[in-house]
Amino acid sequence: GDVILESPAHPVTEGNPLTLHCLYRNTKISDSGADFYKDDSVLQKQTTGEMTISSVSKSDEGFYHCTHAERGESPKSWVSVRASRLTGVIIGLSLAFVFVILMILLKLLLRYKKRKDDSVAGSNNMIHSHVATGEKKQDGKSSEGAQMK
Repeated sequence: GDVILESPAHPVTEGNPLTLHCLYRNTKISDSGADFYKDDSVLQKQTTGEMTISSVSKSDEGFYHCTHAERGESPKSWVSVRASRLTGVIIGLSLAFVFVILMILLKLLLRYKKRKDDSVAGSNNMIHSHVATGEKKQDGKSSEGAQMK
C-alpha cells in the first residue's frame, strides 16, 4: 500500500515518548487528518499525520496502524515496550531484600531449634538415682515398712 505507519524498529523504553507518523508515499500526511488505531480501537482521529504518547507504559504495547479517508490504510506495526532500567533495578533490589529477610528468618529459626534441642538434650542427660536409706534386717526386709514401737 501507499500508506504506511512509521514506528520505531526497536522497543521503546517505559517512560519515554513515542511518536508515530502516518505517511503517504513516504511523505507525512498533513493536509488532511489521519486516524490512529491500537489493536483495532481508534486512539486519535483527524490528526496532523502524527501521534505522540508522551510517556509510554507496558499497556501501550500492541499493533498500531493509521488510516486516511482518501488514501487508505497502513499495514499494522507492532510497537514493543520494555521496562525501564530503573524498573529493573527496583525489581532486583526488591528480590535481594526479600532474599536477605528470608535468610535472617531461616538463621533465627535454626538458632531457636538448636536451643530447643540443646535444652531437651540437657534434660535427658540428667542422672536419676534412687538412694535407699532403710537398713536391711537379716530376713532381707527393709526396716522402712516396720512399725515403730
